[in-house]
Amino acid sequence: MGGNSAAGSITFSFTISETMKRKASTAAPKLAADLQRIIDARHHDPFEVLGRHFDRGQTLVRVFNPQAGEVSVAEGDLKLERVKGTDFFEWRGDGSQLPEHYRLIWRDKECREHINHDPYTYGPQVPDFDIHLFGEGRHHHAYRILGAHTCEVEGVGGIRFAVWAPNAERISVVGDFNEWDGRCHPMRRHAEQVIWELFIPGVLEGRYKFEIRNEQTGEVLVKADPYARLSEYRPGTASCITGSAGH
Repeated sequence: MGGNSAAGSITFSFTISETMKRKASTAAPKLAADLQRIIDARHHDPFEVLGRHFDRGQTLVRVFNPQAGEVSVAEGDLKLERVKGTDFFEWRGDGSQLPEHYRLIWRDKECREHINHDPYTYGPQVPDFDIHLFGEGRHHHAYRILGAHTCEVEGVGGIRFAVWAPNAERISVVGDFNEWDGRCHPMRRHAEQVIWELFIPGVLEGRYKFEIRNEQTGEVLVKADPYARLSEYRPGTASCITGSAGH
């Protein structure tokens, strides 16, 4: 009886082991490290992940939007598929007819429709010369590059946000336009002088702040813009988007 029990135990263990292997092989693959850093709101350069890319001979459009139920590209009505278990949406295909700065149509969880250009298709907007002067401490008009500035980029209006933060791991723009969600608009970092920037098309008014994750401690802080030209009335502490100064 002892021999039969041992054989049965071995067979039972083998069956469980094989079952676990089969389950593991059918499980969803682990996300790439860069994608996980976007989810965790820790990525210093979201442009590496989001926007338009070329992958294995195809165009890849990737969007991260925690507020969206569905997303599509307006030009061509191209529906993005949700990456299982995440708030990433992707489209792959022949993007030869896709404009450089396409528009995204997305519906929130209450089925309200929104449309705007993808901010992660735009290149850096703060000139290298200004960054160089700032780094040398010789920029006498830093307020012209830092803060929130109304501008037009390739025919599209919006706001260019920029802030200097040498001890940040990640910075996002939060405000009325994204429900103050720091996952929605992470900024690009200029590594040389640690200036962070992001052009958000379609945003022309509203309140905003910067959400900052400390590089050393991981602490997340929400701060008003030190270069803001307008702030809301107390007890509110948010910065406000406004036009160019008239003096």
